[in-house]
Amino acid sequence: MTTSFPLQTFGAADVDDILQLEGRVAEFPWRREHIVSSVRAGHHCYCLRDQGRIIAFAIVAVVRDNADLLNIAVAGSQQRQGLGSTLLRAVLDRLEAMGVGSCMLEVRPSNQPALKLYYQLGFYEVGRRPDYYPARDGREDALLLCLPMNLSFAQEDAS
Repeated sequence: MTTSFPLQTFGAADVDDILQLEGRVAEFPWRREHIVSSVRAGHHCYCLRDQGRIIAFAIVAVVRDNADLLNIAVAGSQQRQGLGSTLLRAVLDRLEAMGVGSCMLEVRPSNQPALKLYYQLGFYEVGRRPDYYPARDGREDALLLCLPMNLSFAQEDAS
């Protein structure tokens, strides 16, 4: 179980830290311009910090009452300790409080730990994007997942 880390926002001053974390954990990391453009576009940029150091982050685009989880990452030393779940639950709580009706995301079918987390939180598959991600042997599909917020984990936990 993880220690409690409050959900915080990150901005332009944190781009280098986000870029370094992403570069250490993602086989095909986002480039600087993707992170900078997300911050500039006003996407919801959340992070968890441990003694001032960013150990996890999520970037979410919100349009009206729909959210797209664009990126989420947890520092390698913090993985498999529940931090991804802690972060995603906090982000979903924040989105729900904003009146967001659903959250969408794309995930590699090969990313079994992420799929397990998303399914545990109530996401379900609504489609597939062929050849979406770069892969070592060419391209990999993306699974398109959705979480209607009225079916979110918070209500499931209450029942």
